[in-house]
Amino acid sequence: MPDFSSWRDEYLVKRQTLLDDGGAYITQLEQGFMEAIVKAVLKVVPEIEKEFKAAPDYLPFWLNYAPRQRGRAPVGDAVPWGEVGEKLILATLAEGVAQQYPGVRYPALPFGGDFRFATDQVLLHLDVKMTGPRDNPDEIVASPNQVSGDGYDWNEKGVLNHQEQIIGPRATRMFQPELPPLYFSHINKDSLQVCLTYFIKAVYSVSGYGDQPLNSMEVVCVPNGLLMFDGPRYRTAQGLLIPGKDELTHAHPRTRIRLQPLADLHSWRCVKLQRNAEGQWYAQERPAGQTSSPVLPLLK
Repeated sequence: MPDFSSWRDEYLVKRQTLLDDGGAYITQLEQGFMEAIVKAVLKVVPEIEKEFKAAPDYLPFWLNYAPRQRGRAPVGDAVPWGEVGEKLILATLAEGVAQQYPGVRYPALPFGGDFRFATDQVLLHLDVKMTGPRDNPDEIVASPNQVSGDGYDWNEKGVLNHQEQIIGPRATRMFQPELPPLYFSHINKDSLQVCLTYFIKAVYSVSGYGDQPLNSMEVVCVPNGLLMFDGPRYRTAQGLLIPGKDELTHAHPRTRIRLQPLADLHSWRCVKLQRNAEGQWYAQERPAGQTSSPVLPLLK
């Protein structure tokens, strides 16, 4: 097992640099890449919608071996649609990312977002969450490896994140973020990549078994762990984080991120994509001020 103890001082200096400006640089990156992702999704969403509509054409080629529904008591009137959304949406987006960011890299990481890419400034994780008629469109259920932590210290193995106590209306759980707040190269002393995390919620309806058209989408930017759990401590916003649906015995419990409190922090963190009366897709921020959480100023 390699020993990374000698990296500690360098890591802590870079971490403190990101905290010294109150998180302004991180927020600027998050907002900039949010705008780019929304633009990219808006460009390809008609093609994504078209493929969703065409899904029934393939029904007889897989119906005998349909994916099994998960959950405690599945009704059985719909097909698990996660594979459709993840593969279709991310594959469609990948080409746009490569065009927009020449020289983009796809880092060799064993866990993280479904789609990851790196520039000189950031290492970005992106996950797709499919939302059916029985799912909550106003929250994201996030696994530990989809959320960055505070990276409070460093040991011989590398980054350490604090466990976080997540208090909900009916339960309290401990949540262990597993992504680091930043990355850097020990060889290149000037390197610093901020960890950014985004989600795309694809909301679909069920017209029939295997006929599950796309209704709307929402792009979500979850704050970096230095903003969420240190510095501004956004996690204290009322109702932003609540325990996931896992049992107490679950080895890696998830957390739920509620989108309205997130939009109340910065409205640009949650952008909905939907059709207007003419059938054209457009993007619109969730309106802020819908909960009692504080509204923070938009960074320019």
